[in-house]
Amino acid sequence: LRNPGLYVFDITDPVAPDSIGFVETPDYSQSLAISESGLRAYVADFESGLLVIDISDLNDPRIDTSVDTPGKAIGVAVSATHAFVADYDHGLQVYDISTPGPPIFVSNVPTYPGFAQNVALSDTHAYLAAGSAGLYAIDITNPSNPIVDDVVDPPGYGLLDVAISDSHAYAASGYQGIYVIDITAPTTLTIDDHVETPGTAHRLAILQSHVYVADRASGLQVIDITDPLHSRIIGSFDADWADNIALSETHVYMPSQILPL
Repeated sequence: LRNPGLYVFDITDPVAPDSIGFVETPDYSQSLAISESGLRAYVADFESGLLVIDISDLNDPRIDTSVDTPGKAIGVAVSATHAFVADYDHGLQVYDISTPGPPIFVSNVPTYPGFAQNVALSDTHAYLAAGSAGLYAIDITNPSNPIVDDVVDPPGYGLLDVAISDSHAYAASGYQGIYVIDITAPTTLTIDDHVETPGTAHRLAILQSHVYVADRASGLQVIDITDPLHSRIIGSFDADWADNIALSETHVYMPSQILPL
């Protein structure tokens, strides 16, 4: 994949994914979120901000509109009406996407000197991995007035990614591995567990009772979270370089690998 942009693959046969659609983007896309309707992809496109891509025809995705965020768009999550962008040195940016046309800025949460890396949603809260500033629990009941309920700052490298499963957030922390954070009470975040990985935990994804970690030079690490208080590595795969990750029901997808679960 040489050109920056959004590629669409048919994964009916995971052993031989078929590229069926492509749209070039102005910058190097960092992450994406799919709307509840499945008709739009919201792409964090680094210095080009947030792109809205029409994917109603998977064979012919097209950029519908965009908004230039003030920082560098790295992560994005969407609800039915709003997009939440991890905008690096400009914290969390919130946009109204309830109507056609460019996303409309409604609010922001600064995190400097921490750099916003990625964001995950759970009910009434957004959980923001903000680098050296830690994990932010942000009440988004009113997206026009987000309120920081609590911040927890685990020791070490800083948080690069976050994913939610039930009452816990799982945060990737580079050389420090994975932190397990109890979010039962968003106003009182607590670190429940810490799992050291052999490499540099950069991105993660959750399926059922397992966290799959893109651990850079140490490939794929699989962590059992059946008991969040006693999480443990139960498997791994030696990929050349694991920098990002996505899951289907039966397979793990990484930039250079497609692995059966």
